[in-house]
Amino acid sequence: GTELVGLLEDSSVPGPQWLSALRAGFEADNVAAIGGTVTIGHHIAPRQQALGCCEFGRYHPALVRAMQSGDSGPRSFAVDRLPGNNIAYRRSSIQAVTGSHAALVETVLNAELRAAGFELVLDPAMTVDYRPRGAAGVHWLDRYRHGRLYRGQRAAGRPVRGLVAAGVVSGLGAALCGLVAAAASSRAFL
Repeated sequence: GTELVGLLEDSSVPGPQWLSALRAGFEADNVAAIGGTVTIGHHIAPRQQALGCCEFGRYHPALVRAMQSGDSGPRSFAVDRLPGNNIAYRRSSIQAVTGSHAALVETVLNAELRAAGFELVLDPAMTVDYRPRGAAGVHWLDRYRHGRLYRGQRAAGRPVRGLVAAGVVSGLGAALCGLVAAAASSRAFL
């Protein structure tokens, strides 16, 4: 199999430098994962803009520039988390912390990678444009699934702090929908 594995959500369209930024990000051996910025355009419905800002706002290009160390800061830099809709992993790093057949929950995996001494890197050139589908209930279904995943992780005794934070950031209504789903489910949605 391939050593680099890129993950994009169906709501995300990669920009013209996405692949070259991904490749450049893995030049250092200690980099386990790389992610990039998420633009949220005005061409989508206001409700979808709000959901996008809640979920991916910290990865908006202007905020990422502010996270860098000044205007002359490095193109890519180490971070503690990456956007789940725009991320790539080094396969060998994943296998080093999970084994070869573990389920991938990026918030849990990223914490395990950092604990093992690997770096997560954000590169502003690895941009995606957030373009969610037009169906009205799509994001509620996602929150329901996230809630079931959260419940499954708790039932398995796995850390869920990142999943809880993701639910809160995604909006109170969406988080409540996910928590209702988690309470109603006794097993993980996989």
